[in-house]
Amino acid sequence: MCGRVPATKPGSSYELGKLLVLLLAASIWAGIADAAPLPPIMDVATLGQPTFEETWAIFDASEMPRRPPKPTRWRTVTGQGDATKAEYRSGSEMSLYVDRTFRGVKDGRLGDAPLGIDPFIVEPDASLRIRAIETPARFKSVVFDRAYLSGFLTTKFSFSQLFGYFEIRAKLPVGKGLWPAWWLMPIVGKWPVNGELDIVEGLGVANEIWCSVHSGEKGKERSQKISLPFDVAKDWHSYGVAWSAEEIVWYVDRKEVYRTSTPADMKTVPMYLILNLAVGGSWGGKPDGTTPMPADFRVGHVTVWRLSA
Repeated sequence: MCGRVPATKPGSSYELGKLLVLLLAASIWAGIADAAPLPPIMDVATLGQPTFEETWAIFDASEMPRRPPKPTRWRTVTGQGDATKAEYRSGSEMSLYVDRTFRGVKDGRLGDAPLGIDPFIVEPDASLRIRAIETPARFKSVVFDRAYLSGFLTTKFSFSQLFGYFEIRAKLPVGKGLWPAWWLMPIVGKWPVNGELDIVEGLGVANEIWCSVHSGEKGKERSQKISLPFDVAKDWHSYGVAWSAEEIVWYVDRKEVYRTSTPADMKTVPMYLILNLAVGGSWGGKPDGTTPMPADFRVGHVTVWRLSA
């Protein structure tokens, strides 16, 4: 997603509060620097108990303009600037991230009551739909004239981890201009310093995904198109990444699809989780008459493990 969510500004209280975590992370890295190569087939039974597991039994999410003493598991905004700015909820050039509490913004002021648009739908089969819709005409003036509304979730305030295996089970939406993503961002640093790890991104093509890494280290940015033997919208598949001090390996259904070395600036800073569905943009292009609306990014489990020693 190319760094749309900024890490915390240097010198902030939040960053200072993470110093002990970074010191611990550095010691962990030093202890596993000589680890064996990551496997071509991921067997999660060897990884022990998950460090993070989401099955959507309870949808624990809220806006959280700032980090509260007891954060919800998921945050629903990118959080750039203040709540009256488009950047605070910006998904792409054409879309805005909303939630059921969003009141709209007009003339630099938040509205008096929620708009009643909720892009998060919890299904009885223990999955979540992140839904994108065309903006109703009556709301255009209070959503910065964005043509589409959708959803965004991050664990920035609740969970992060240095290294591990990160996986979702999902169905990706297909259609021109649809841009679902499952990715990681560092808890500190100005993008692209300390990296960005895009586990899976879709550009609306039925049998294609993209796997990417961005870094402040010159020459280490990678973006790989992966062709798949199935339609990403029709059936459930797992999309994961194993991240170690030496290398990063992407998996589909726990089988390797791409591998690269870990950039130097991605070896000491934990990363948090992000799920979102953007619409439109310079990479995937604009939706057209063939693009289905509403469009759903369906997410089953979200699970994280530490790698075996």
